Amino acid sequence: MHPPAALGDWRYRRAELSTTVLRLAEPANQADPSAARAVGQAALAVAAATGGTYVDPLGFRVLRPDDLVMR
Repeated sequence: MHPPAALGDWRYRRAELSTTVLRLAEPANQADPSAARAVGQAALAVAAATGGTYVDPLGFRVLRPDDLVMR
């Protein structure tokens, strides 16, 4: 998986610890489910490309884009 082109030129340095935050412009409970899935897919791609993990705002690990969809 590669990070989406919309994130721009991606430069990853293994020797540096970093955090990448991806957000929607609207609160999660009001977000369109397809927008939440798109952010989830992008974040999973970044995590895969950097060998990192993806967690939600509460610190729970996210494994699928649907994990961000509020029901």
